[in-house]
Amino acid sequence: SRFSDGFAPAITRYSGAYAQAIVEPAEQVTLTAGARIDDHKSYGSKATFSANAVWRPMASTIIRAAYGEGFKAPTLYQLFSFFGDPNLQPEVAKSYEFGFEQSLLNGQLRFGATAFQRRTNNMIDFDLFFFRYNNIIRSRAKGVESFIELRPSDRLSLRASYTYVDSEKREFGAAAYVPHLRRPAHSLNASIDWNAFDKVKLGADLRIASDSLDGFGGSVRMDGYALLGVRASVPLGEAFELYGRVENVGDADY
Repeated sequence: SRFSDGFAPAITRYSGAYAQAIVEPAEQVTLTAGARIDDHKSYGSKATFSANAVWRPMASTIIRAAYGEGFKAPTLYQLFSFFGDPNLQPEVAKSYEFGFEQSLLNGQLRFGATAFQRRTNNMIDFDLFFFRYNNIIRSRAKGVESFIELRPSDRLSLRASYTYVDSEKREFGAAAYVPHLRRPAHSLNASIDWNAFDKVKLGADLRIASDSLDGFGGSVRMDGYALLGVRASVPLGEAFELYGRVENVGDADY
């Protein structure tokens, strides 16, 4: 890749290879393992691994577990722009998750939940105090994601999802973890899709986010918000469709 700040160009080379194996030792079990190697001109080679398992004890039940590793080198902009730092180190992360999915009423009702945890070393973020990119020495997040989906008929579907995230970081030289900025702990998303008549489709989406912290050291509390959107589509013959969407119908500030 290449970057130029208007004076001297910066160029780097980044390549990678990935392999994956999928095994089904039993009819109800699927195992997947992956390995990836990334080679960066400045940071050398890094191998990462992933694995997940899916168990279907019955046709309507799915249980999942997963482990993953990540590697992300800084971009040229993060390194060499006016806001960059050429001494940035690449991010290295590990994540774990465990969840289930259940369907009832011949698939008309589905629901599930997933618990997760992620730990990142040298996370790259923008420092509002020094006004430049830097490495966060430690970052960790844990939480749960859940959803429910209802299809009472072929014309109507409803879906809602809720996410709770507890995320915090420890800067270089600090002894304690502090909350991440601009990351609401609670978020809710809901949608409805209705095939009103013939092939005309109507829909709406609602997104709700809780309060979060901002400013130096989390000194400013940002209010939560709710955003509503509506959409519609109308077929125009066999080959075309007219689609329209209105975002933030309530004109909420956020």
